[in-house]
Amino acid sequence: GLLSAEEPEVGNKVTVSLYGNEDVTFYPHEQCCSGMTNMHRGLRSSRELTQNGCDLNCEHKKNVSMKPVVVAGGKLDIRAVDPSCPSWVKLEDVKSINPPPIAAGCNADGSILRGDGTFESGVIPAGMTGLGNTVQVQQETVNGITNKYLKVGGRASAGHGVFIDMDASCAVPGRRYRFTAKHRLDNGATNDEFLGQISYQKQGQAWVHKHFMLCKNRVFEPNEWSTPCHDDFLIDENVAGAIKIQIQYFPTNQPANVDLSFDDIRMDLVYDPLVTGLKTDPTFASCVDVGDEVMVTSSYMGFDAWESHETFTVASVDPILGEFDFTEDPMYKTFPTLNGPGEPIYAVEVARMTRRFVFEAQYDSPDPLLGGHFIIMHTPSIVQTIFGLEIRNFGQQGRLGRYPLHFHMNGDVSGSVVSKNVVRGSHQRCYVLHGTDNAIVVDNVALDAVGHCYVLEDGGETGNTFERNLAAMVETQPLERSIGASDHEATSFWITNVHNNFIGNVAAGGRNAGYWFETLGAVVGPSADLPKNEGVIPMYLPFGNYQFKDNVAHSNRDGVRTYFPGWKPSELSVIEGMVAYKNAQTGIFIHGTANVIFKNALMADNWNCATHALHNSAPNFIEDSKCVGLSQDVLHRFGPMCRDGIMYTYNEPPHAQVVLRNITFEGWAEMYCDALALYTVEPDRDPYYAHATLHATDLFFDHDASKPDIPCSLVEETGTQDFFFEDVDGTQGSPTGAPGFLVQDNEDMKAFLPNCIPVTRPGSCAVFCENVCLRRAHFSTDITPGVDLTLVINDGTTTHLYRHRHPFTNNFEPVLPAGTYDAHFINANGQQVYPGGVALAFNSAPLCPDHIDATSITLADASNTAANLAHIPEAVSGDYQLVYELNIPSNPNYNIAPPLYNKDIHESIRFASFDRIAYYLEIDDEYVWVSMDTFTDDSRKIGVPCLSLECGDGVTRTVIQQIVNNVNVVSNVAGLSGSGYTGNVEFWPFNYGPANGISIPGASTTDYDFGDAP
Repeated sequence: GLLSAEEPEVGNKVTVSLYGNEDVTFYPHEQCCSGMTNMHRGLRSSRELTQNGCDLNCEHKKNVSMKPVVVAGGKLDIRAVDPSCPSWVKLEDVKSINPPPIAAGCNADGSILRGDGTFESGVIPAGMTGLGNTVQVQQETVNGITNKYLKVGGRASAGHGVFIDMDASCAVPGRRYRFTAKHRLDNGATNDEFLGQISYQKQGQAWVHKHFMLCKNRVFEPNEWSTPCHDDFLIDENVAGAIKIQIQYFPTNQPANVDLSFDDIRMDLVYDPLVTGLKTDPTFASCVDVGDEVMVTSSYMGFDAWESHETFTVASVDPILGEFDFTEDPMYKTFPTLNGPGEPIYAVEVARMTRRFVFEAQYDSPDPLLGGHFIIMHTPSIVQTIFGLEIRNFGQQGRLGRYPLHFHMNGDVSGSVVSKNVVRGSHQRCYVLHGTDNAIVVDNVALDAVGHCYVLEDGGETGNTFERNLAAMVETQPLERSIGASDHEATSFWITNVHNNFIGNVAAGGRNAGYWFETLGAVVGPSADLPKNEGVIPMYLPFGNYQFKDNVAHSNRDGVRTYFPGWKPSELSVIEGMVAYKNAQTGIFIHGTANVIFKNALMADNWNCATHALHNSAPNFIEDSKCVGLSQDVLHRFGPMCRDGIMYTYNEPPHAQVVLRNITFEGWAEMYCDALALYTVEPDRDPYYAHATLHATDLFFDHDASKPDIPCSLVEETGTQDFFFEDVDGTQGSPTGAPGFLVQDNEDMKAFLPNCIPVTRPGSCAVFCENVCLRRAHFSTDITPGVDLTLVINDGTTTHLYRHRHPFTNNFEPVLPAGTYDAHFINANGQQVYPGGVALAFNSAPLCPDHIDATSITLADASNTAANLAHIPEAVSGDYQLVYELNIPSNPNYNIAPPLYNKDIHESIRFASFDRIAYYLEIDDEYVWVSMDTFTDDSRKIGVPCLSLECGDGVTRTVIQQIVNNVNVVSNVAGLSGSGYTGNVEFWPFNYGPANGISIPGASTTDYDFGDAP
């Protein structure tokens, strides 16, 4: 069959209304109803079906739930909208009128503070109190400047601060007010977080309390004033009409015996325009009719910003000027627009939410979360055209496969287009492609949806294009109504397979992330049984010829994230032009990821620009990008606040640290806290992780105080004593512009660095060491943990003693400049001791070329493998390099940790090529040497295999079973030596079976021998 539709005339509308709360069964005609005529195909009553020759017990029947729209074998040709009309555009400007004058008897500037919050008059303003024994104005003179302030002493409890009664009669409904104050902790305490709470009371009602402000000043000296903190609150319908409004400002973590001081307290009216209408591109305005609804996306940041959009009903339209007015009352609000007040790129989106062809489900079910659903199922190779639908109250929460617009197991639908549609009030997801390839989803809108919105369901869908789609107010789905997927962490764009295009989309408000790469280790659901998905691992797929380009995420929790479980493409894959701003947590969240490049990204006004967390298995990159702390848009609309830049984890494995290239950091000068544009955290201290220096080049900072540092607060928080960062080109923190290293200021770190320059930034625990090249060495011993060892290192001039860094281990991690060193161990009595096994390894090489390596350190009493191999001709003349050396322990436990090698330089040759591999085993006086043509090009896979993922490539456990050629054997055991053999390598870290896995000639299939199987 065919369902076709054209756009109804202006003023007309076609509505398909679905009702009923009983499930419907669909009987495929050819399989179940061969006796029916074509006129009677479809969804019929049981009586009609029986009368017309249908088999009610047909095995092919499908329960399609309540209120369904089902396409099964048919064709849609719906063209119910002008194809030249965009579904959404950026807001160009607003129409506004002058606000009414300030009421008589109120402060002329609109402030609702009762009196002078600077206290220079010596008088405490009316209604300002503090719960303490002493609340008084005091005076101080600093550097010749006299200042008066309010002091609160003898506080009754830790949560008490200053209480400020506002003039509630002057508070204007619908307007914003900005609370500002600075504070000081006395009695020698350092400043901490302060919280702002607004309380209000209406006539005859109880007080209502709400936190609205968190002020975090990162570093201050004792008895030093904070920079002014501020935040806004709105006199909304809940507060309007209150007879009392009070602000409480207090510390979150200070005992009652710490006195507080306050100054420069203000409660200012924010002058937002009184908006009556919008201005857009005339092309968009000409498509808007009187009576249409339009939606303006959120312009806020914070954890409630995701639901802060606005909807208006159009009262009049001027298509020539691109203007339209609202039927609603004017509202006080400053919208970001293309014409200002800030940067054009942060202008909000305006979407037309009304269509003339509507599918809506009635609210007649006992369960209001079970709406209608629209499914195109098992209809391959038929072009579906769906233009201009408005779909309301669809989706059935908790029922798998019941979504507002759902392509289900259709295979290739090349030529099919879903465009210019609107999904509103969805109870479960929005636009879903399931087992469907090569569809185009373009210029659609979704508002107020629960669960993932734009969806690739099983991870086997490929060739589809999502372009210029908009999502707003995407809510997470309750776990109690789960459909077995991750909708409880719903995202606007759920990307389970990267062999699809995502171009120019906007995620404009979601409780979770805007975009989520949830690429699993296998295709799931019914798509897993499709031949084309056999062996496909979405987690490792690269973009290839597909694109993720010019997508935008704002007003979400996170902008874009690659975790959980983490995307690890097998080759470098570029996310181009990502724009992430005003997200409550981070713009870009990278975790458990590898080989991903964010290029030409803009990250602005997020709590932090980007987060590179732990458990990445190869480097990720941010290149040619900009990290903005505070945009001009935010400064104009909200004023200064506190934001952070790019955060990375200090103790990431050496081969997996983030790489930064050509990054501009701007917007830090107006911060009210001591924020860093590039900073590190250390969430755990795993002794098996190598601590990597950050690889960063061509960094540009608009504010010197935001450059990388080692704050004393970070040292105190983590207890770490060995932070260091490379500044390869002198742009990150060098006081003179020379390259070098930022180093934690302590004796261990400076032992071989005599000429470092102290960093003068307040609260810094760092020095800068110019023109040196540092690298961390790792000494791991087999001495029983708890035995008191000290590592002694000497460079011929200086001797320094290092204590172990990790509790319950005898591991040592000195950071050393280029040079040659002798090293040995002493016990608690100062006597030299010789551990039976000492593994010497290094973290990833710095970018500076002159650094220590395995040849730089001579360890006393190290075993001499080179001498032992002198009697092996091939070892002497074959240009071999010793990569691993291991004293075989009596009771190895490689399930939880890698082998403790005496020597391990595999990282230094990881990217080198080699064509031969040899193993030398020595037990008492007997030895055997076996060499062969290489069976891998990865130096991480030639050591002892083990269950710990610290072995091998860090992603999968090493399993190798293959034939090797040109095998040479040298041994002092009779009958073993020979050359030119063909052999079989069997490497695996777990139990195995006797089956002859690769058909080795002469091997048994029942006995364990030289041909087994993992």
